[in-house]
This record gives sequence, C-alpha cells and structure tokens, in this order.
Amino acid sequence: MNSLLRLLDLVRQDLGAADARAEIGGGEPTDPKLVWAAHPGGFRVVVVFNEAPADPGDKHRRLVELLESFAGVNAGVDGVELRSDSSIERRLDAELDALAARVEAACAFVVDAESPVIWGTSGRRHLDDGVDMVTRLSGVLRRAKQAGINPFELVSLAGDAAELELRLTGRGLDPWSARFLVREQERCSGAGSTFRRELAAASALASLREVWTDGPSSPVEPRSLDEHFGVVARSFAASYALVLGFDGTFSPLHAEAAALHALPVIERLVMALPPIEPPDKPGKLLRLRPPR
Repeated sequence: MNSLLRLLDLVRQDLGAADARAEIGGGEPTDPKLVWAAHPGGFRVVVVFNEAPADPGDKHRRLVELLESFAGVNAGVDGVELRSDSSIERRLDAELDALAARVEAACAFVVDAESPVIWGTSGRRHLDDGVDMVTRLSGVLRRAKQAGINPFELVSLAGDAAELELRLTGRGLDPWSARFLVREQERCSGAGSTFRRELAAASALASLREVWTDGPSSPVEPRSLDEHFGVVARSFAASYALVLGFDGTFSPLHAEAAALHALPVIERLVMALPPIEPPDKPGKLLRLRPPR
C-alpha cells in the first residue's frame, strides 16, 4: 500500500491537483473537475482539481505517463506490491539509452550538484563509482592533454600494463595518472563498457562543473569541447542536470531539442527515485536528493 500512496502523492503534486485517489469498480467519473486514467493494476487513478482544468487533455497525458512509470503498483487488495524502485531505475536508464541513441551521443546521464551520485545512465550502470570516478578521470585527462597526449590515443592503448605506463610517463605524464589511465581502461573493458564512452562522460561532466561554479541552475550552452568531444546539458528541479556527452561531431540544435523533449519524463522518474545509501566505502557520502 505504501507504493500506491506514494504514487497518488506524486500524481497530486505533479499535476498541481487538490487530491488524488484510487478507485475500484463503480462508474467512470464524469465531473469536469476530475481527470482519471486506468492503471494496469486493475484500478483507476482519479485526480481532483478545485476547478475544471483548462487543459484536461494535457493533464490526462501526463497522468498516463506517470502511471506507466508505476505500472506494477497494485491497489493492495491481495497484500502484494509488485513494483520495486529498481524498476524505476531501469525505466530511467531505458529513457537515457533511447535519448543517447536518438542523437548519437556516446552517453547520457543524470547528476546533481549536491551529491556524488549518477542517478541514471545510458549503457551499463557503474553507480558505485558515481561522479567521483568521472571527475577523477576528467582531471587525469586534462593532465594528459597538457603533456601533449591526444585523448583518442588513450582509446587505442594496448599491451602489457607496465609497458603502457612507461610509454605514457615517457611522454611526460606523471606516474600516478599513467597508472590510473591504464587501470581505468582495463576496468571499462572488464565491465563491458568502452573507454571512449568514459572519456566523453568525463569531458562532459568537467564542462558542466565549470559552469556550475555560478550555481546549478546556470545554463549550459551546447558546444564542442575540443576536436574530439562535445556536451549538451539541461538543468531541472533546481539542482539536477541531464547531460549528453559526444565523442565526435554532432548537431547542437538536434541534440538540445531531443533533450528538451525527453526531459519531462526523465524528471518525473528521477523524482520518483528514493534516497539511496551507497555500500560502506571509506570517504563516500550518502546519496541524498535535496528537496524540490
């Protein structure tokens, strides 16, 4: 029943309504102050407004989107709740996968300004690493550029780890950074990811953090970061950002339009996620989402 009550509260807040309730049986509502939709769990959700909404069609469409995100919640008549928070995570990741594919981005992910959490990502999840790992990689990438090492050279690194570290230090990169890059490439390969994707994510996040020094609501203009990478980011819900990282040429106009189109659904899914406490690791922070 808790999941159903949470769904009703989310619906009420999202649609700006006076109340929301679940109904089983009886006739379909006809009052113009009510907007309703059938839920796959065998009941209908009825949203109550103080006045008849001027845009009932839009309200209904938004209600349907929300119910799809909580498709497994039931009315509690059999004492079993089918929906789990992990299914919301999967839906969020699926939306990000679809967006990345639509604009041919290397990655799409959601971060916030208050915690080290990657709330959702296209491709494989590495939530235990979170923003800390991506930020560390962006710093190492910057040092590699300063040493005259082309980022895309790092993508094609191959051979014995010790030999690769020697090659990188021989070109002026400090030993710690060289070791980090080699191990990160090995980690990506073992996890079924690609180093190229990680480099694009690191570059995009570094660009976002530079803009966020003026506050998380600061606009991030779509742009190419250099001849290899690009970023499109849209802020939402005060402290969050939807980020697209590119590893080649892209259309900023097309990417930003697609991000704006996908943002309402992504925002609702992020707001539906619970606060998460990461596994015990030295120096890690609690994953807490600030209030809206």
